Amino acid sequence: MNKEQIEKIKNFFNMKRNKDRLLELIKKGEYIEFEEKIGFIYAVKIGEAEDMDVMLKVSMLNGQFTILDSYFRIIPGVEMAIA
Repeated sequence: MNKEQIEKIKNFFNMKRNKDRLLELIKKGEYIEFEEKIGFIYAVKIGEAEDMDVMLKVSMLNGQFTILDSYFRIIPGVEMAIA
């Protein structure tokens, strides 16, 4: 994703009601690792596009979260068509 798209996603989830939504998504997300300075890191699915999951990489430390990155991930079980 380009920087403009990532900024739009960050701005969307920084609004209060969307922070609550992101918190619920984090609860369903996949734990990746813990880093002392930034906290627990999760991969969170926020949607689908072109047979791929749209994911956020989010850190949570002391109840505060930070969106670190966004990326696409191939949906497991979906075969890519070769043209």
